[in-house]
Parts: sequence; C-alpha cells; structure tokens
Amino acid sequence: MYHPGRKCIDNKYNLKQKVNYLQKYKDRYPNLLDLSNKNIPSSYSTDYFSQPFYNRSASEGITEMYATLFSGLYNQEVYGIVKIGNDICVPAPNYLNGYASFTRFYYHLRNLVSKKSLFSSIFFSTEEAIKEFSENNSMEITEFWEKREFLEQEIQEINITRSKLKIEKISTQSPEDKLNFLLMEASYGYIESSPNKASEEAQLMLDKIFLKAYKKKIVQGYNPEDLLASLDISMQLSPMIYDEKTGEWEPTEIAVEYFDIYQKVLEEKTEHEMYHLKKDEIIQDNPSPKIEGGHK
Repeated sequence: MYHPGRKCIDNKYNLKQKVNYLQKYKDRYPNLLDLSNKNIPSSYSTDYFSQPFYNRSASEGITEMYATLFSGLYNQEVYGIVKIGNDICVPAPNYLNGYASFTRFYYHLRNLVSKKSLFSSIFFSTEEAIKEFSENNSMEITEFWEKREFLEQEIQEINITRSKLKIEKISTQSPEDKLNFLLMEASYGYIESSPNKASEEAQLMLDKIFLKAYKKKIVQGYNPEDLLASLDISMQLSPMIYDEKTGEWEPTEIAVEYFDIYQKVLEEKTEHEMYHLKKDEIIQDNPSPKIEGGHK
C-alpha cells in the first residue's frame, strides 16, 4: 500500500489517507503520519540524496534482494559478475538487474538486525534497522570511516549542491549518519553511467563493516545452521579483484575471511554433533539399571 519512492502529483506523500483507518499503526508508529504532510522539494533530493530507506534506489535494491532470496537464486552454484570499479567486481545471482551491485548490503543487514526493526524500516521507511545496527557496531563503523579517501570530497560536493537547492546538508557526525551515507553512496553509484571512486570506496568499506559485524555475532552466540547458510552466501557475494597476470577475477581478502569463518563454524558444529552422538551411544550401550519398586 505504501512505497517510499512513490509521490502524489502535488509532491506530497499521501500516506495519511492510506493508513488512516489502521488505528494500530497510529498507536505503534506515532511519527508515521507526520511524513504525509512533508513537502518534497524535488525528485533530485528525494530519490538519491536521502536516507537509505527513504531512497528509491535503495528501496528497489531491497526489493530485488528479497526477490532473489525467495526465488532461490542465492542457492545457485555460479553467479554472474557486476563491476563496481575498473578492477573490482561483485558476484551477483541477479547480475542483469541494475541494483545488483549493492543488494548484498541489505542481505547482510537482514541477517544482523532484528526482524522487528527491519520490518519497520522496509514498510514504513523508518531508520530502526540502521539505528539498531549502528548502535551494535558503532566502533566498527567509526574505525573504517576514518580510512576514507574519496568520500570526503564527495560529501563536500553533495552538500554544495544541497545548499544551492536549499536542502539540509548531509550529516556524518554519528555512526548512524556514517552508515546512512555509505549505504546511500553505494546505491548512488548505480545512477551514474560508470562507477566512481567514491561509490567504490563506500562499497568496499561497507563490506569490511559487515564482515566485522558477523564476527561479533559469532562471539555473542549464534544458531549454527542459520549462520552457516548466511556465511556461505556472504562468501559468494564478496568482491573480487582482477589479476592482470592470470587474466582472471580472484577472491579479495574479504571473501577469504568469510571462507575461514565458515570453516571454523562448520568445524565447531561438527565437533558439537560428534560429542552428542558419542554421548548418546554411551547412554544406549549403558542403560541405567532398574531400581526395584521404583516408578516406571
């Protein structure tokens, strides 16, 4: 019923009339109806210079991620590739889709935040998912943000444009702001006719942030079956680099690290299963003696 990329003719979201009869949403999301009264200055600011869940490219990327997930395309043995730079590419099962170069980040986000916050963000364009992830991984976001090179100039150029259009400047103060900008810049690269260095840097930075988030999740406890499935796909989605000597695309350090983590989790799972298998065999071979007069 509601899509963040759709506007009325008068450039106002008509969300109010769409959810007006749903009292439970009013109670649960008191700020939701405020969006319906906001004027949108231009599609330029709405589509590509706003927060990810309020951004048409990101919204389409999320939709494509779920379409790929539920159609089983992530289970393919061979992926196509999509370039994100002159010598960097990312494997993608949906490689013919225009959003394929950055849908992996929403796959990672889905695995690393609660269902509640993700539902709120996808269906109501809130920032709950971004906020939750940023709070849980603030140090990791800040760590990699400090190593930026091309993004600083990109931020300045975007804010100059926004000032001319009398639009609020982009903030990169908090970890949440930083993550928002990286996701925006990763999806913004899709618009351009050729990849740019800032978008490429944002994508590679996000790959490192999400990898560290998976590592943290392992330390905090996890379901082996779910994590192995996620790591297997994450490994397949990792960037590759062109090797001029061999003339082939080779895995980057990110992909190798995912493989190492996958192997470690698989070994731990196997050891755990073997332990319980042996324990069950011992119990079966040595049944408890019956006690006379005891309960059956």
